[in-house]
Amino acid sequence: MKLITTKIIPPSVAVGLLERPRLSGLLAEVLRVRITLVRAPAGYGKTSQMMMWHTALLANGTAVCWVSFDPSDRDGFEILSYVAAALEGAGIPMPAINGLVATDGSVSTEVALAALIDDLLVAKQPIVMFLDDLHVLKSQGPLRTLAQFIAHAPANLHFVLASREEPNLPLARSRVQGSCLEVTTEELRFSENEMASFMAMNGHADLDVDTIGALEDCTEGWAAGLRLACLVMTADADAGRMLATFTGGRRAVADYFAQDVLAHYSPEVQDFLFDTCILDRLCPDLCDALTGRGNGRRILDQIEVSGLFLFSLDNDRTWYRYHHLFAEFLRRRASDSRAATIAELHRRASRWLFAAGFHVEAFEHAMQTGDLFMAAGLLDRCCLSTFYGGQVRTLLTLAERIPHEILIQFPRVTLTKAWTLIIQWQFDEARPLLVATRRRLDSMRAEGASADELAELEYLLLHREMMLAQFEDDMPLVARQCRELLAVPIEADAYVSGTLYTSLIFAEREQFRLSETTPMAVRAISHFRRSGSRFVIVWHQSIVGPTRLLAGSTDMALEALQEGFEAASGIAGPFSPLAAMPSLLRAEVHYERNDLEEAERLCTTYLPMAGELGFIDQLVAGYLTRARLFRLDGDVTAAAATLDEGLEAAKAKGFDRLARHLWCERITHLLRDGRNAEALALVQRHQLVPKEPVLPLGTVTTKNEVEAVLWVRVALVRNKVRQAINVAGKWRAFTERAGAIRSTIRWDILLAQALMLHGDMPAAQRSLRRAVANAGPGRFIRCFLDEGVSIIHLLSQTYGPRPTAAEGFAGTLLQLARPHEVCRYTADLDPEMPREALNPREIEILLLVDAGMLNKEIGLRLGITEGSVKWYLQQIYDKLGTRRRSVAVQWARQLGLLSGQAR
Repeated sequence: MKLITTKIIPPSVAVGLLERPRLSGLLAEVLRVRITLVRAPAGYGKTSQMMMWHTALLANGTAVCWVSFDPSDRDGFEILSYVAAALEGAGIPMPAINGLVATDGSVSTEVALAALIDDLLVAKQPIVMFLDDLHVLKSQGPLRTLAQFIAHAPANLHFVLASREEPNLPLARSRVQGSCLEVTTEELRFSENEMASFMAMNGHADLDVDTIGALEDCTEGWAAGLRLACLVMTADADAGRMLATFTGGRRAVADYFAQDVLAHYSPEVQDFLFDTCILDRLCPDLCDALTGRGNGRRILDQIEVSGLFLFSLDNDRTWYRYHHLFAEFLRRRASDSRAATIAELHRRASRWLFAAGFHVEAFEHAMQTGDLFMAAGLLDRCCLSTFYGGQVRTLLTLAERIPHEILIQFPRVTLTKAWTLIIQWQFDEARPLLVATRRRLDSMRAEGASADELAELEYLLLHREMMLAQFEDDMPLVARQCRELLAVPIEADAYVSGTLYTSLIFAEREQFRLSETTPMAVRAISHFRRSGSRFVIVWHQSIVGPTRLLAGSTDMALEALQEGFEAASGIAGPFSPLAAMPSLLRAEVHYERNDLEEAERLCTTYLPMAGELGFIDQLVAGYLTRARLFRLDGDVTAAAATLDEGLEAAKAKGFDRLARHLWCERITHLLRDGRNAEALALVQRHQLVPKEPVLPLGTVTTKNEVEAVLWVRVALVRNKVRQAINVAGKWRAFTERAGAIRSTIRWDILLAQALMLHGDMPAAQRSLRRAVANAGPGRFIRCFLDEGVSIIHLLSQTYGPRPTAAEGFAGTLLQLARPHEVCRYTADLDPEMPREALNPREIEILLLVDAGMLNKEIGLRLGITEGSVKWYLQQIYDKLGTRRRSVAVQWARQLGLLSGQAR
């Protein structure tokens, strides 16, 4: 979004301002109260008085800032952008929201408001913010945002609001609390003495008391009326005649504008006023484009000197605006007398503004022409650059104002709109656009459109269909579509070409094909540099980071994700949905490396805003990491609630891979807590694992891997140890061949547990040693510690109490493990005893032990002798390597052996 800097400085006027002591004396109250409301009809000097206060406060060293609203302000985010820019100009640091004024592409109004409040909390000095022309805000969005900002702003921020009418803001509490100063028409109305001073300052010092009195009766102290009177008296020295024809009220003022004010100006000036009144702001070149006469600079200077309701918007005297009341009068007259030319004036304004780079204003004037095809055509020419710049919100807002039957005639717009909807996960809205675009291309072909244009548009359509498949997580299809597009002999723009390589990296990684991802990343970056877009870097690095993590390099993963975060911060601010994308992926890496505080900070900050745009990966990383952190804090309930929240999001968006990850985590948590029956009931109810083993055969994706992990865990609980060993071994070999180090580590850990249950301790230790060797370089820590006491115990038995220097990472793992867990199990378990799986009768007895039954009670329950119970317990102790009942139960639960229920 391109900010108009002149909206954040007080307007300058050609005629000086009158010092009014009774209003200047209110300045102390302005600094005392929370809100000052200056409310009066048009022309009563609201802006002028605020300018006087602003000047006085600035001279006293008080931090002051200014924002002027206009009818084009329709978006809450835009309001906050100008507020932030004004504060920045007043010397108030705005680090959190500074980037938000550059674009509105990926930032919600709520996030922007939170960032703005956070910045203000740092500032301790009094700040006075002047908000002018509040009455022009008619949309509920900006008003609601402004109300929230005023309600939540810190106490050292004082607001001075100017409005023609009672603003739609919650001021009742401030009024009751006495923290609202109201300056109304009564206070702003000029007294006789002030009118005399005003007229004298404007060259009419010879007016007698009676004339001043008559002027007061005529104008009722209305400042705009006094200025009009000055203008009339400059042309007609007969004050009596002037007062006889000058009347108050809106209709009278309009009549006066029409009959007396304009009559004193040449036809050249009048034509200029009527031709340029359609503009919200004007400059000499823009005026020349509308009038075609090349006299813009001279006429503006002439009008400014005469004081004809023209405000300068910058110190360079380049941009101006008419007084709102005067502009309204001119537009009404123009619509009556020049209706045939109004549309053409808007058309000329649109063309000039578009060429000058003010695309949104150009679009607005095109809409005013009534020529919706023209407006759609402008959007067609700038939609790609708007998207590439990250202004997705602006693009959607403009496109939605064009009727669908017209918009569909412009394939570039519909294809860019579809892309925007896709990255925001609005698949049901994007898919019909793609279908309609394909029909439009067919009709263009029948109409005889050029082959080159059709080839380009067909290419863009195929690209958007690939993007839809990518965000819907169909990675085999994405890989095929990317390769087909890269083989097409067409010169695509650099941005699109880069996204093809980035998307192919994503698809290849999800299918465990990592060998070509590095050269693909080099090609993608080369294209993105030529495109000049930083927006796409965020997406690219959010794909490259997890790819590096899967390959075993946490350092390279963090480096890529940090670059993505910095790009997002520069575009949309550090606390935005765009920045959340790489940040949650960083949280996952930090958690794995046991950097728990940083992982916690990132999850807490960014998970609430993760559902607006991005990839499934960020949701997987965010929900899993947050749930695991809760468990480390001992808050099992919060962990389960986090996973449930993620499952709801997965259901709402149709994200099957996210659901599989979260279900796998949920079942794993239950098994680690010994709640085997509950875990198996969930598995059966939701059909989470197939009956047959999940093997890495055919087209394999990470979604299949998650399903296989859950299958192995459930198989171990169901005492299918040999099958679990077989599945884990095949996946371990597959991921090792693929170079997917992170997955290989996980499979070796699972394989070690299965081998331990099978009683093959040497093989279990070999598997664990492989996992430790692969994990060391990348500091993969939590994948060991989160498995619980079974792996901790196996580590201690494999490496002993003092690992050698070559085994240093194993020592790190044991040192980081909870000391009481290591000590408890190494003290109570016999390291020489085999770890064999329990049979169904042994599990049944162990469940009754866990229920608190004595041996005699267990015998009666099962219909066997007490001696038989003792014999079974001896077998259990031998298999688990302990001689204590409580340790046997707890150890069996940690190993996932207790899945049945006592009868």
